Amino acid sequence: AAAAAAAAAAAAAAAAGQPPPDPSIYFAQQPPGPRVLVPGAGLGRLCLDIAAAGFDVEGNEHSWYMLIGSSFVLNAATRRHQFAVHPWATTTSNHRSLLHQFRSVPFPDLPAAEAPMRPGALSMTAGDFLEVYGGPNMVGRFDCVVTCFFLDTAHNVLDYLEVIHRVLVEGGIWINFGPLLWHWSDSHKYLSTDEMSIEVTLEDVLRLSTEAGFREVRRKTVPHVPYTADPHSMMSTCYHCELWTMRKVAPPRPFWTSQPHQPHPQSHPQPSNQQAPFASQSSTHQSTTQQSPLAPRSLPRQQSPPAPWDPSHPDQPHRHEPASHKQHHGEQPPYYDSQQAQQPPYYDS
Repeated sequence: AAAAAAAAAAAAAAAAGQPPPDPSIYFAQQPPGPRVLVPGAGLGRLCLDIAAAGFDVEGNEHSWYMLIGSSFVLNAATRRHQFAVHPWATTTSNHRSLLHQFRSVPFPDLPAAEAPMRPGALSMTAGDFLEVYGGPNMVGRFDCVVTCFFLDTAHNVLDYLEVIHRVLVEGGIWINFGPLLWHWSDSHKYLSTDEMSIEVTLEDVLRLSTEAGFREVRRKTVPHVPYTADPHSMMSTCYHCELWTMRKVAPPRPFWTSQPHQPHPQSHPQPSNQQAPFASQSSTHQSTTQQSPLAPRSLPRQQSPPAPWDPSHPDQPHRHEPASHKQHHGEQPPYYDSQQAQQPPYYDS
């Protein structure tokens, strides 16, 4: 009712050529809605849409670039199509004409100031998803988690499943949409540090979600989904995304051994546990070492190799050593060259 009243008032003001009234006056007495968490919120548009639907939304983003951009578009924009960008001006391939290459794109199409939502219904939290929401103060805090083009940003998807399960209330909903373009699979090509990356198939993700305590409610494939694509370009990249809804129904399976959760090192400095400047509600986030019920069972520690055989020792039984392996005891065999174990000569770091 509050959303309908705000929309009607905005339409009447637009017809009269006047600025729309502040929609918060229609939502002042509205009680808080279900709590929704959106990791990897980016510029915050999905958060804005969910808040306008009557939910209390908390977006999470770790990239300073996205945080600065979302702060600008949510705070500085006061009317529709107030600003414009030229996103394809610097690219030179697959354009049909110069008009297509240099055309502008206005934004925003829905300013946050005109969105029909309750005051304080939208907030953003800066920091790594695992660090911010992996602590004990986040257990059972949200009614729903919405991940859009986010699941494949994980170093280890088991960590994401664990934290998503942890922050949900019993019976909470997890909605996911996107492909599985594992972001760290080729990080060795452009980073000097080694980054862990576990790439699994969709079938494995669904099975692991069941092991993590989720039950599938519905699922379908959405074909031909573009991502930051130019609709007029002569080339287009599309994904066949998976959309599913799952419900938290059980604790994780017991055969997963609990181990301390350690956040993955970031290749670039990122904000940690800081409230974004446009956050409308504050909360304290602490990075705390947690027991991970989804961590795989650890392998036993390898035993130290046996000491070299010494025929002069009185306790050593007689043993024949092949001629091809004769060597000074305690040294590497002759076919092992420690220099060859280094980088090949054509590799220039």
